[in-house]
Amino acid sequence: MKTKFHAASEPIRKLRLIQHYFDGVANTKAILAGGALRDDYMGKEHYEIADYDYFITDISKICETNKVSTDSAIDILIDQTFPNADDSVQLFDTVYTAPGGRQKGSHAQIQSVWEIQEEMYTYQLIFTKHDPIIHVNKYFDIGFCKTYFDGKKIRYTNDFLHDVNNKTFTIVGDDLTQEQVEYAIFYHAGKLSVKYPEFTVIVPERYQQFVKGQGF
Repeated sequence: MKTKFHAASEPIRKLRLIQHYFDGVANTKAILAGGALRDDYMGKEHYEIADYDYFITDISKICETNKVSTDSAIDILIDQTFPNADDSVQLFDTVYTAPGGRQKGSHAQIQSVWEIQEEMYTYQLIFTKHDPIIHVNKYFDIGFCKTYFDGKKIRYTNDFLHDVNNKTFTIVGDDLTQEQVEYAIFYHAGKLSVKYPEFTVIVPERYQQFVKGQGF
């Protein structure tokens, strides 16, 4: 499948800048993952891609060890990577995390999220509690979103290809709670169905008790 993403494309250039910023920082990785790569693979027009999601190993503990403010480190990252940013904000809402509040879906494994607007693009820096590749493979709740670019090539997981070939939104996250399953079905899959109305939700046997009598 031909992709619009290449070494000179702006989202890939940004990933390389992020990876360069963390070069030499132990156990810290950054990848581009999720919707942008999925929609590109599916041949959706470029303007339909809402944002570009960069999943990065949480750096708060490293910053604490080195007596550096996490917010300051992220501010420097944003300044260096997005020098023409129109706006940047740390997101705390029901979609991701709220301090002292409830954490929904796979987002319970996310430490913090920053959103940056720069020219025609929207970017999100998503700091994960685990290695970001592990995060994609274990904690993405729907197989149709499980694709990522690691700086060398785009990786299409088996779960992703299964959903593509079968036109399904399969709930695949590990050890999901009832709330997380409901979030995946009614919010996440519901949002995806706007772009992919021909796809159907598939709930595996291990989560059937959470949707009994609801037709899944």
